[in-house]
Amino acid sequence: MAIVVSCQLAMAIFLPSFAAMRARFAVDAITLQSVLSVYLAVFAVTQFLVGPLADRHGRRRIVLGALMLFGLASLACALAPSFPMLLLGRAGQAIGACAGFVLARTIVRDSHAGPAALRAMSWIAAAGALAPAVSPLVGGQLQLHLDWWASFAFTGASALVLAVVAWLLLPETGQPGARGGSWRGMFRGYRAALGQRRFVGYLLNASCATMAMYIFLSAAPELLLERRQVPVELFGWFTFSWAGMFVVASLISGRIGPRLGGERMVLFGILLLTAGGSAMAVGGLAGATSLAAIVLPLMLMGVGNGFTMPSSLAGAMGAVPAAIGGAASAAIGIAQVGSGAAVAWIAGQVRYPDQTPLGLGIVMVGLASLLVFALLSRAPTAPKKL
Repeated sequence: MAIVVSCQLAMAIFLPSFAAMRARFAVDAITLQSVLSVYLAVFAVTQFLVGPLADRHGRRRIVLGALMLFGLASLACALAPSFPMLLLGRAGQAIGACAGFVLARTIVRDSHAGPAALRAMSWIAAAGALAPAVSPLVGGQLQLHLDWWASFAFTGASALVLAVVAWLLLPETGQPGARGGSWRGMFRGYRAALGQRRFVGYLLNASCATMAMYIFLSAAPELLLERRQVPVELFGWFTFSWAGMFVVASLISGRIGPRLGGERMVLFGILLLTAGGSAMAVGGLAGATSLAAIVLPLMLMGVGNGFTMPSSLAGAMGAVPAAIGGAASAAIGIAQVGSGAAVAWIAGQVRYPDQTPLGLGIVMVGLASLLVFALLSRAPTAPKKL
């Protein structure tokens, strides 16, 4: 979990330093946005490689290398003499962070099964949601007391300390060389994982949960800041209403999921997500202008995602053999980032005079997830010969 938190902090911890970074590097706001877009693009592409590499060379070696790269690249960002060098450092950060994030799920698959895996995935999901939500708060304090470079120095130092801890405590959980020595053999893991209907179903359920969050993040600036005139200093609490309930529900799912079963938790979460979207859309159509008409459905959606995500991740990873766990985890990450980015672009083309379009978008994602659950997620697991 510590690896996930460290890797996720880097995504947005520097956001409160945007103005200071613009002044330092003499770039406009649009150019500075590439600090985030480069990170996300490299993060997405790296997932395609890191999973098979971990299946071939082992988890421990890749994790240690990733944390070292992440830490050194973060320090390079803090010391960057020019904007191109800052972008290069961000690319290095993304490679290291991606490897750590992907392999956290893989290590859980290697070392846990059944209820224990669900509990571990719930902690990973909670950490993955909480870290980006609180990182701007940490970055704001670092900017207030130091300067723009402090957030990068903080993440770099944290990653290097974590690398030492992992070197001392993290055992090898995989089977190095299980996928053979050739690159073709390494990527055969993707084909084996995607040949499992149950794996694909849970992968798509997790992707739908991610898409719902990205729809909200795309709609929130216009809906809350422009239409509802929410003060900038309070904006973060609306995003935290989703993320906070997500974390709470994830931890609850880790406790009750083993008793109720992963399938029930996924179904229950999808229904809550869809209900939250429906409530928001109905409120908008009814002309509800209270901020509570937005916040309460958001909290319900966060609970729904918190129930859906850990069980979907555990179900997907449990549907494939451990020997291709790295490729399976990478496939999940690629699907989540890719679908999230696509739906964020689509949602960004929509106008939000009220909360109705946001609610309807969430409902459509929820219904799609229900269809996936009915057709694929409940399919029996039939492991293929590797």
